[in-house]
Order: sequence, then C-alpha cells, then structure tokens
Amino acid sequence: DPTCVAWLDNNPLRDPVFGYSDFVRFSWAPCKDRLADAAIPVVFRADLDEEELQQQKGMARFLGTNGRKRKRLEYFEKRNIRVAKPICQL
Repeated sequence: DPTCVAWLDNNPLRDPVFGYSDFVRFSWAPCKDRLADAAIPVVFRADLDEEELQQQKGMARFLGTNGRKRKRLEYFEKRNIRVAKPICQL
C-alpha cells in the first residue's frame, strides 16, 4: 500500500527499541525493513534456548490428550482423591 509506505517514510521510529506505536503492524515487510535499519537489535534469550523449546514441545504433548487418558498423579492415587465435579460443569 503506497499510502502506508509514505506514512512510514514521513514518520520516524518513536522509540529505538520498541519501534512505532501499537497501531503499526510489525509483521508487515516495510515495517520490518525500517526496524532492521533504524532500531536497536534485540535478541531474546528464549529465542536462542533450544532446551526451552524442547520443554514447550513436551508441555504441548502433556496437555494434548491425543485420545488417551492421562495417568493420574501418584499424590492423588495414594490419597484416593477423585474429581467430584468437573470444572467445565460448574
């Protein structure tokens, strides 16, 4: 959109770290280009941590049932604690 590109050309970054105000779509290619050129590069530790990515995948597997019933935790089994009423029925 030429109008949006012109607006970006006429309005410099508001902040060197956070870029433009919240009404600019940061995923838009012209905005990404301007941020790459003028903003301070920020690298998040989580983006670099492969172990955390593996933990997130493990959590997704844990939360996803895939049609299988999850084994009850030993704490609840030893104490014979059962669900009286599911939360979704409250």
